[in-house]
Amino acid sequence: MSLYVGGHRCRWPLALASCFWCAAISAQTGDEETSAPLAERQAASALATSVVLTDTEVLTLGLLSFDPGSFIPVGEDQFGSEESIGRRDSITTFSLPWKWKLAPDESRLIPYINARLSFFETKQDFIRGAENPEEPGATPTDESTNEVSDATKERVYGGYLGGGISYALTEKWKVDAGAGLHILRYQNDYKAGASLSPVTGEDVEGALFDTAATALMGQVQTRLTYSRETRGVPWKYQSTYSYYAGETISTGQELPEVQPKTWSWANGVTVYWDLPDVLNTSNKLRVLARRVDVGGDVTRTLETDHYYQAGIGWLFDLDEDPSWLDNLGVSVMVNYGSALSGGSLVLLYNEDW
Repeated sequence: MSLYVGGHRCRWPLALASCFWCAAISAQTGDEETSAPLAERQAASALATSVVLTDTEVLTLGLLSFDPGSFIPVGEDQFGSEESIGRRDSITTFSLPWKWKLAPDESRLIPYINARLSFFETKQDFIRGAENPEEPGATPTDESTNEVSDATKERVYGGYLGGGISYALTEKWKVDAGAGLHILRYQNDYKAGASLSPVTGEDVEGALFDTAATALMGQVQTRLTYSRETRGVPWKYQSTYSYYAGETISTGQELPEVQPKTWSWANGVTVYWDLPDVLNTSNKLRVLARRVDVGGDVTRTLETDHYYQAGIGWLFDLDEDPSWLDNLGVSVMVNYGSALSGGSLVLLYNEDW
């Protein structure tokens, strides 16, 4: 959601109250129950991570992952390491969002409807001791330790439908607020004695294998946006808070009821520089920097409660034809400070510039 609150001082108490409200909810939901069985935590983490990673305002995993340290001597693993790049490569996400505005762009109050289809997949190795390494399906990974590698794939198929309103407080400040519902299908596939991805090794005891679940998750979101031009260069600041909570409505025999909860709070600045037309098509250079705070079940995957993003991209204006595609582009994004640190080449479309 988006919010533009202009240069009037009387608007600042509203913005500050929004920040304190978000912080209070974050603190309340940050202390998640860690004593739950591994199976519950595993499913809750997959469901929570799927809705966060397919929300393009929070994190985008793209077409190609790379280690920025291989090009720039940053000297810190938090910019990316072999392990974090392996994790990024082990995760596949796809998100196809739509947005229908129910009033002209010039209106001060614009109701809208949001919909999204999404897909999330993660692969992970589990290392266990082999009682009989000669039995079929048991492949020793280290003869000295007599261990074998089992692998599991987790998939979450999702659909989202919601709506909200966008209200222009002033020429520069705007606020959006909305809510919606996710329906998610979680599937876990287990394969013994095989290696799908050399990402991590974990104790296999208590983990989920070959099960499925269906869950409903509600989402509420607020966004505050300030936009202006400085020396002819347009830029905007956005603060977006999202909270997700739900529960499973059907589960396999191995999995009890799961109640995933998570939240994210992204604060960042995006700058757009006009470039010379290419084939009579307007285009822009897009530069983004933001901090994302997260809490709840998603922290198990990201292994942090906050991280940073920076990106540079090239956007082409395609507003005329087809009508559903406003713009299209490509960007290099760098993630810093999480288990998924590293760089990605991503596709951009329908960017709100």
